Amino acid sequence: MSTLKIKNAFVASSRYFAKVSFSVLFFSVLLLFAEQSLGAQRDFFEKNVNYKIDNPPIKNDALTFEQLGLGSSIKLQGNLAHSRLGFGSRLDELVTEAKIDVIYTYSPSLANEISQVRVLLNNQIAGYLPVEQNKAGAPVKHTLIFDPRFLSKYNEIEFELIAFREMRCATKAQASMWLDISNQSQLTLRTQPLPLKNDFSFFPKPFLDVNDFLPVEVPFVFPENAQAETLEAAGIAASYFGSLAKWRGISFPVHVNLLPQKHGVVFATNDKRPDFLKDLPRVNAPTIQLVTHPHNAFVKLLLVLGRDKQDLRKAMEALANGSNVLAGPFAEVTHVEDVLPRQPYDAPNWLPTNRVIRLGELIDSPTQLQAQGRTPRQIVVNFNISPDLFVWRSRGIPLNIKYRYSPPNKEDDSHLSILVNDLFVKGFPLTGNGVYEGSNNDKLKIPLVDDLVHGVTDEVLVPGFRLSGKNKIQFEYAFTKPDSGDCRDLTANYMYGEIDADSTMDLTGFPHYMAMPDLKAFANVGFPFTRLADLADTAIVMEKEASINAVEAYLDLLGSFGASTGLAATKFSVYDSAPFTGIENKDILVIGLMAANAMQESDQHKLLNAMVSNIKKTINTPIRQTEYVTLFQPAQIKLGREVFKQVEFKNEGEIGALVGFESPWQKNKSVVAVVASKPAVFKKITSALLKRSDDISGTVSLFRGDEIVSFQVGETYYVGSLPIIKLILFELSDKPTLLSILIVSICALLLVVLWKMIRYAVYLRLHRHK
Repeated sequence: MSTLKIKNAFVASSRYFAKVSFSVLFFSVLLLFAEQSLGAQRDFFEKNVNYKIDNPPIKNDALTFEQLGLGSSIKLQGNLAHSRLGFGSRLDELVTEAKIDVIYTYSPSLANEISQVRVLLNNQIAGYLPVEQNKAGAPVKHTLIFDPRFLSKYNEIEFELIAFREMRCATKAQASMWLDISNQSQLTLRTQPLPLKNDFSFFPKPFLDVNDFLPVEVPFVFPENAQAETLEAAGIAASYFGSLAKWRGISFPVHVNLLPQKHGVVFATNDKRPDFLKDLPRVNAPTIQLVTHPHNAFVKLLLVLGRDKQDLRKAMEALANGSNVLAGPFAEVTHVEDVLPRQPYDAPNWLPTNRVIRLGELIDSPTQLQAQGRTPRQIVVNFNISPDLFVWRSRGIPLNIKYRYSPPNKEDDSHLSILVNDLFVKGFPLTGNGVYEGSNNDKLKIPLVDDLVHGVTDEVLVPGFRLSGKNKIQFEYAFTKPDSGDCRDLTANYMYGEIDADSTMDLTGFPHYMAMPDLKAFANVGFPFTRLADLADTAIVMEKEASINAVEAYLDLLGSFGASTGLAATKFSVYDSAPFTGIENKDILVIGLMAANAMQESDQHKLLNAMVSNIKKTINTPIRQTEYVTLFQPAQIKLGREVFKQVEFKNEGEIGALVGFESPWQKNKSVVAVVASKPAVFKKITSALLKRSDDISGTVSLFRGDEIVSFQVGETYYVGSLPIIKLILFELSDKPTLLSILIVSICALLLVVLWKMIRYAVYLRLHRHK
């Protein structure tokens, strides 16, 4: 009876989760701990280990404040102004020493024996930054040693300015009391590794630790001559780790038949294995296993094992979707089932277009929407949207903002500014009575700090042309200090600003329609491939014997797609030779097809000829280089892309290209080709893509040395659909003469119809009398 209840509960939970999360690939996976197989695997690794842990290696990690997420310097102004900076500690490392080397510059007004900057670590006083008269106005470097006993998994460093004022009531002096801390200041952690158990309950640690803010690097190990068997499973793994890495950035160095020196993933079938696994017992099902590196007790290897290509893929699909229910070192996958297909634009990291979204859904912690101090840090909310949202001639995207703040003692210049992608949109005055006089919306007052925190709600229309695939909304409070004769004032430490988590953004009602090709959309969020988060409409074409650099480019791109969507891609297909069965109705990503002599069959010629033709179009007269423009500007897509002349060269230098064009098999389907003259150029291309370089745009981007040049040439095609009336107006928007003729014709037709109706009415009336 109890077993039946557990099974029914699991099925019910699965159905509920699938409905709520719109999961494309949910699964009913039974992970059996096969004692006999596990025993054989354990015996193998116990016999083939060669390491000592008596003297663990010591490592020094030096991280700038910029690497920890500080985009600009920390600015402290006025007494008790403060700012925080966070960093984490990895599960597999023990911090034995920690210090910060702070580079700061301060105002001469602070130069006295009392002013200082107090430094706290996790709310414990760690020391102070001195302020000396003879060093005012110039950069100063000071080192503080932290007690490692105060460190935890997540840590916060707080800087608090204590600004002494010699004259009582000198409120205007607050502006001259400032201190800037450079984002090139450095945190240094001295660590030693910790040996971890082989246990999936820690997974994805230590391969990817959410408390590690640095870019992630996960080596992938392949057997020799096993590209056909392993590439798809490795792509799923790359997109899975990418979805977990989020904003950190991730890369996947490729090792062929070599052990990595850090935590890595090994792919092997029964017939094709790296040499260090050649004596591993054969498996009878898709298998995943955690083992210790044979020569390093502190390094873990994730083994993805199977009888063939399908087993490897099934093992990775199960791990990507079911890692939260795993425990122990070993598991066999017996069943993976598709419950619900994913829908377009339902990626977890993208804003939905079928409902209103709360800003509270876009943050990890409520404190991200709070700010404190007279000149507090910006409140930043990051979000992704589909780049094909059509906002032509719309008033904007409604952003309904509710905010609370500590109002000034009297009317002054205190205000809240709203920016989108660093561009100013609108500002609101912070009044003493909590009411924004310029708005007709209802106001909300919520007393918080001694009845001095008020609430307001207002609607902002975010211009669509200021958005791209990856975006941020910035809220910037500025509290001015009034010149109060009686010296009664609210100190900087008690000035608060907060954006209510129930503030909303509304993308409903916007259709999806976009001119293609558009490499900026590809660079930002992987569009059009990420339209379906599991890449079900994606085919990837590679050379049969692709170089290691091309395979790394393939893995890095899939990792980038996963970071964009927040979901592991499990439905794409990889082709390395013709015939390309099933490719006709898919978007195609081409990696590494460079030489015509590599193409022998008709389907390959078809794809190659289209690619080469579009690369040639970049050499044209006049040359149209694309300028930096954001998405959602339909006027831009109607610019001329005609090619007047073509020039061909034979070039032996290092050059790479990103090329976008329409599929030669299916209209309205896209091809993006990543090509390079030499294997080393692939790294330059993927590095620029991972950095979301603004230089990548248009239809072709060329990579020459450190330079990226983009061009807008060739044929335009459209993806998506529009209501018929809006489509007609859009198509005629750049043809005023034709539009005028059409309007006159419609008016004339209406007049003729009206005249006919009047004559018919007169005819009926006359005959009725007869």
